[in-house]
Amino acid sequence: MTPAIERLDDRAGRYLDGLLADSERAGSRIVRRLVDEWRSGVNRFDRPGEALFGAWVDGQLIGVCGLNIDPYAADDRVGRVRHLYVSSARRGHGVGRRLVAHVVRAARGRFDVLYLRTNSPAAARLYESAGFDVCRESDAYTHVMGLAARASTTEPLLARLRGTPDTLERALSGKTDAELSRRPDVHNWSSKEIVCHLRDVEELFQIRFHTVIALDEPRLLVLGASATDLASWRIGGPIGHPLDPGRWAEERQYLRNDTHEALAAFRRRRTEVLTLLGGLSPAEWQRGGIHPSRGRLTIADWASALAAHDDNHVDQLRRALDGRP
Repeated sequence: MTPAIERLDDRAGRYLDGLLADSERAGSRIVRRLVDEWRSGVNRFDRPGEALFGAWVDGQLIGVCGLNIDPYAADDRVGRVRHLYVSSARRGHGVGRRLVAHVVRAARGRFDVLYLRTNSPAAARLYESAGFDVCRESDAYTHVMGLAARASTTEPLLARLRGTPDTLERALSGKTDAELSRRPDVHNWSSKEIVCHLRDVEELFQIRFHTVIALDEPRLLVLGASATDLASWRIGGPIGHPLDPGRWAEERQYLRNDTHEALAAFRRRRTEVLTLLGGLSPAEWQRGGIHPSRGRLTIADWASALAAHDDNHVDQLRRALDGRP
């Protein structure tokens, strides 16, 4: 039987006992955290744009998935997928995929980007099949989805992109090279490395924009593509992924770069991207490129993903400067 997906109201706590027992038998704490936060009032999914969805079969709650304003981001346009869990007996029937699809639909128009974190390989495969990209630059996230711009014009999106170089410059002002080179821990980049990464990703996105403008519906290479998708590009085995950010950081010697020179290069490339995007007609904004898992994305979608990438790394840079991962 196909489950019904519905928003859970303020009585949700009374319906969760069965899922809680199932999750604890499976050794998972996902539903326990959801129940504890709900009952304590810490998280009732009741802020603007938030929602908790349940999957029902014959009056029984068999799965849940939530949407929150991301507590790790200083921007209420950034959302976070929370507490996806499907009862053990109902897995493998598309319930999790349907729950995630409802969360994404609810997020569109309210959030510019969605983040999530999972340690489960099976959950990671589900999210990636639903259109999320792998995001390895921060311990706070494992996956990201940039949502299409919904403004009546493209100017708000261009304004976001236009502001990033100045935001970075203000954050870096007065810092010594030692401060800019300091990593918060062994797993996370320094602010210098983050600026270098933004510079290099800007070049990648500029190439994508030019490609979508010049060619009809081109397939585009992305970091989070599956091994099957990468095989058609002849990537795998002895051939590493050319977009691997860790490989860029090592081979391009980010830590030996001058941070302010890297920022200046990022600013020049961003100016070129803004000039390109600002000259597009409404029809050109709707030209598309094919993402390996998400399908056709318009230039507006790709530009929204770039803005979300900015937001993620500006936040990461500020944490790095504070010594926080």
